[in-house]
Amino acid sequence: MNFAKYYTGATIPHIYFKDYQKEIIHLLPLDKQCLIAAVLNKVSDLIALRKQQLAKLDELVKSQFVEMFGDPIKNPMGWKMRKLGDLSVQINSGNTPKGGEQVYVEKGIVFFRSQNVWKNRLEMEDIAYIDKATHQSMRRSSLKRGDILMTKTGRVNTENSSLGRAALYMGEDDAANVNGHVYFIRLKPEVNNKFILRILISDEYKNYIRSVCVGGIDKRQLNKNHIEDFPIICPSEDMIEQYVLFIEKVDKSKLTIQQSLDKLEIMKKALMQKYFG
Repeated sequence: MNFAKYYTGATIPHIYFKDYQKEIIHLLPLDKQCLIAAVLNKVSDLIALRKQQLAKLDELVKSQFVEMFGDPIKNPMGWKMRKLGDLSVQINSGNTPKGGEQVYVEKGIVFFRSQNVWKNRLEMEDIAYIDKATHQSMRRSSLKRGDILMTKTGRVNTENSSLGRAALYMGEDDAANVNGHVYFIRLKPEVNNKFILRILISDEYKNYIRSVCVGGIDKRQLNKNHIEDFPIICPSEDMIEQYVLFIEKVDKSKLTIQQSLDKLEIMKKALMQKYFG
């Protein structure tokens, strides 16, 4: 059923019951309706269960961190603290290519923008590409495997605050680049990037970032010196390795659940199409 023909208003489209109240709805027999509802409810319940399982695993990783290391900002366990800049080889943001979006190509060098960098994941659905010549002109921000990407600008007063989101780049060396709204943090070889990432995406660090960023009420920014001055706890290498092995094990479980979730969501879309067109 298409209600688009009833839309009114140019800026904000509206739809009113008086316009579509006489629309004819073709109903299946009641037993068929019940069967369809039961199937869709079963799939929806499984989707909700998988999401709950993922959320519980995320909480497990958080609780394990707190148990082993405490609050990474307040540092109640008294770990040695170092600035992120001292643990890094390079911290920089990229650039907007000359010509802006007009230089994007259908396939080429992956070009990360702030909308691609989320908490502990890189979203590829809306990814942009640049050609090799543009990439070469921006070689200063060419990515290396294991770089941490962090959003430079964004909002802070939302549940999924877009400022300071961080994720690992695990692609090939020099096969991707970033624009001017994304920092890349390249750590020294002896520094565990997965451990640093866990610190940066913690709830405590989210609040810390809110306290140091600059800008207006709605949209704010992290400057390079803010990131260089980020305080980082430095427990023993053995403890860090133990924790990283733990999260890698959890990540394997999450991957299995996520694959099941993806299949269920595809199945639901297919069923919706089958039943309702």
